[in-house]
Amino acid sequence: MPDVSPAGEKVAIVAIVRNEARHVLEWVAHHRRLGAAEILIYDNESTDGTPALLEGLAEIGAIRAGTVLDADCVKHAPTIEAYRRGVAESRAEWVLFCDLDEFVHLEDGLSLDAFVARFDPSVGVVVLNRRAFGSSGQRAYVDAPVTERFRRGAAPRHDANFWVKSLARRSLHSRPGVHVAYTRGHYVHADGSPFAADVRPDGKESKSRSARIVHAPAALAYFGARSRAEFDDHTQRGNLGHKLAPGAKRPPLADAEARWALNDVNDEPIDWFTPSAPQLRAEIRTLRTALDARSAKAPRGRGLLGRLLARA
Repeated sequence: MPDVSPAGEKVAIVAIVRNEARHVLEWVAHHRRLGAAEILIYDNESTDGTPALLEGLAEIGAIRAGTVLDADCVKHAPTIEAYRRGVAESRAEWVLFCDLDEFVHLEDGLSLDAFVARFDPSVGVVVLNRRAFGSSGQRAYVDAPVTERFRRGAAPRHDANFWVKSLARRSLHSRPGVHVAYTRGHYVHADGSPFAADVRPDGKESKSRSARIVHAPAALAYFGARSRAEFDDHTQRGNLGHKLAPGAKRPPLADAEARWALNDVNDEPIDWFTPSAPQLRAEIRTLRTALDARSAKAPRGRGLLGRLLARA
């Protein structure tokens, strides 16, 4: 079985998923290639085989997997509950909170460990701006990496790029937020400059957007559209950042057309991932080989996991 031990030591990545079996392998491979020390993924009631794939990845040592049920989220939305568990269960110095449609981009071959080593010990949160990628006019799912399929996106100063996520230092962490985590330390942008939140029309600070955009030396590529078919599938999963009333069923996203218009931005070509495409595909092959070896040893042979790998 190929070696799938982590390449880094300092940064864990925590995510929650619901029906993302098509995209899990690429997302895990991408962040392993950047040197993630741990990848913790929590499933929220998936029905497409995602739990079996996560179980397989956990058994080969590529990730750590858990489950967050809606019924268990009495005090917190599923996203926040997953982030809380990730902080508690991780052993890394830093934790990045993000989704499976967000891919870390680092400039000039920088690793995650080298990136966080730049920050003073007083820094509690590094805020990463998104760079929104559109559909590139694609209507249907294609069996190829997301980072290869979609290479057009928003211009650097586009409104979609003010949205942010948090890379939090665990020793200074207070509590997670869907976009901006709470910390006892300082907030900075990826370039080390002080972070300031955007101001909402009511005069209050935004908990999800920055006052300015910084994309270097690190940012999050945000594939919130993908193809129209994939986007429509995604809307059926609902918003995991919202808490449900006891016994309620999670509804689909209500404002799908407005979200599509916001996310399907194709202003200009963005060549962030072309240079690393061969390395990404090699990492995906490594994970597939390890999963195939694990599946072959299982009592049920290739079963469900084998079928998932055949189409992942």
